[in-house]
Formats: sequence, C-alpha cells, structure tokens
Amino acid sequence: MNRSRILLFVSFILIAGLSACSKDEKSPQATLQKRVNLHNFSKLSAKILPEGPTAAEDLQVVFTGSGNVTYRWDKNGQLIEGANGPILTRKLFSRGDRITVRIVTNGQEDSASLTIGNAPPQVTSVAVSPENICRGVDLTAIPQGFDADGDSIRYGFKWLINGQELPEDTPVLKGGRFNSGERISLKVTPSDDQVAGKEYATQAFTVPNCAPYFVTTPPTAFDGNTYSYEAKAEDPDGDAIRYSLVSAPPGMTINSSTGRLVWKVARQPGNYDIEIEAKDDKGLATYQKYTLSINIL
Repeated sequence: MNRSRILLFVSFILIAGLSACSKDEKSPQATLQKRVNLHNFSKLSAKILPEGPTAAEDLQVVFTGSGNVTYRWDKNGQLIEGANGPILTRKLFSRGDRITVRIVTNGQEDSASLTIGNAPPQVTSVAVSPENICRGVDLTAIPQGFDADGDSIRYGFKWLINGQELPEDTPVLKGGRFNSGERISLKVTPSDDQVAGKEYATQAFTVPNCAPYFVTTPPTAFDGNTYSYEAKAEDPDGDAIRYSLVSAPPGMTINSSTGRLVWKVARQPGNYDIEIEAKDDKGLATYQKYTLSINIL
C-alpha cells in the first residue's frame, strides 16, 4: 500500500513538471527568447537592388539582420572611396562596371555583386516648328533626349491625325496632309546602338483656321487716267475670300469676289493711302496697306 502511494505521488510530480514546462514554452517571454535565438543563428543575406541596374539609377543594398552595420562598395575590384552607406549613387559607376558590396553586422559578413547594364535612352521633350500652325505649312518635330551612358540617340517618329497613325517614319509632317479642325499628335521613340527607350507621346493639338494672305504686290506709282490693280489673296484652308476697301480715295472701287481694284483718277496729283481687306468665310482677315503716287498727264 505504501509503495503504491509513493509511485502515484512520483507520477503526479512528473506530470505537473511537464505541464509547467509546456506552459513556460508558450509564454511571451519564451517566444521572444526563441525568436532572438533564431535571429542570432540566422545567416546574413545581402542583395543589391534594383535587379538589372543601369547607370541611370542609384544602387541600394538590402539584407536580413539588424544592429550596427558597416558597408564596403567596390568597383571592378577597387574600393570606392567615401561609399560607406547602403546607397551607391549613380555618379560613381558606368555601364559595364562590376559592383560588389560587403556588409558586416553582429559578427556576420555577406556580399553581393552585379554588373551595370546598358541604359536605354529617353526623350525629355518634343517641340513642333513652326509655332504658328496652318494647313499647308510643313510641321517639323524637334526632340530632345538623354542617354545615361552618353550614347548617340536616334529617333523614330509616328504622326497621328485624329488618332490615326500615319505609316511614314519622318520628323516632317507635310502641310497638305492635314486640315483645319483636325487633331494632330506625335509619338517619338529613342534608341541607341543596343536598345530602344520608352515611347514619348505628345499632347494632341487642333489645327486652327488660318487667315488668308496676299500673294500680289500693288503698283505704287501710276501715270494715266485709270488706276487698276488685281489684288489676290489665298486662304490656307481653302475658304472663300471676299475683298473690301478699308480706306481709299473717293471713287475707288474693288470687286468683292475677284479683288480687282479700279479708280478713275479725277483729282490732283499726290499721294493716297489705300488699305485692302481680304476676309475668309470664318471671319479671319488680312490687310494690305500701301501709298499710291499719282501723276496727272
């Protein structure tokens, strides 16, 4: 009987001890200690980002672990002086360089290496000349670009009219290809000897209606009794033009459709100021001003 009681008592002690150990393992203090132990024995791992870098972007090292860290950056096997942080600025390397970083923390050391690749060129802006756009006037694209490796840049051009892409690859859009009211935009793609860069798309603009312009020059001297001048203007948009006199000596007339100006001279010789208006059917006008000298025979 006494022996049975002793065995029962020993079993109770063993069970209670195991239960206490189980509770201790689940306590917050035990969990934290377990994580610290795992951290202390985890292998330090370093990595350089971004992957596949170019000379157009900085490098940064990321790693597992914590604590005081020391960094050493090498380029082609040589120490980069002054580079002792987690970031290596793009100014310190070029295409083809082999970059290595070594880090040390908590007595552990690791390194990572990569090679700097080719940087694709980029378009920074595109201007269109001339600034005053009209139907019939050729447009020329003038791109500006940048290549981090210093490579020469070639450009590919795609003009779009009302969203429809034209087949030609050319920086010049002929003035006869578009009309007033149409929407024009442009896509420019840069490339170096190895790779093409990101396509640059301009904002679309609307071709404005343009005023007519005179293509004839009036005679400014006259000897006789009747003065005539065939004034002629052209409209870039093909609009109809009507002519009128803004200022003229009495008796001078102009045909509103043809622009023929006639004056039967009945006054004394002298100088007379004349101004002709040529207006399209959308209300845009141009003017021709001159001074006429009359000699009466």
